Formats: sequence, structure tokens, C-alpha cells
Amino acid sequence: MRVTKRGNTYQYDFYYKGKRYRKGGYISKKLAMTAMSLKQTELVEGFDVGQKISFVQYYKHLNLPSIRGLLKSILQKTQNH
Repeated sequence: MRVTKRGNTYQYDFYYKGKRYRKGGYISKKLAMTAMSLKQTELVEGFDVGQKISFVQYYKHLNLPSIRGLLKSILQKTQNH
């Protein structure tokens, strides 16, 4: 995983499960690093973070009982006050 300068722009370059992912044209190193992080998240979690979906759809995709339990407890606490 690396970000390099190529001419006047930056690019990221990394491998995931034997496949190479590289994209360039970012005007700053920080933008390239952010894009690389988003792509890695998409690959690891199997979810396209660039999709335009509702929060409810994303929440259902997570399917994490611990998050659901946490949200329920927060809602209960706020309703009791």
C-alpha cells in the first residue's frame, strides 16, 4: 500500500488477494490516501462505499448484533429522559 507522486498528481497502488488496485489523478497526497482507504474498505467489507443508498439499507447490510444492541440501549436511555 503506497501513495506516490506521478507528475503533478498522486496515485495509490496496492494488492488485495493477489489483484492489483491502482488509481491516480489526485491533486494531493491526502486525497489519494483517502481514496485508497475507501477502496480497501469496499474490498474488505464487500460493500461499495460509493453507492448512494439510504442509512436503513446500510444498517441492514451491517447486520451486527452489537451495533443493534448499542443503538437500542441509546434509544431507550433517551426515551426515558
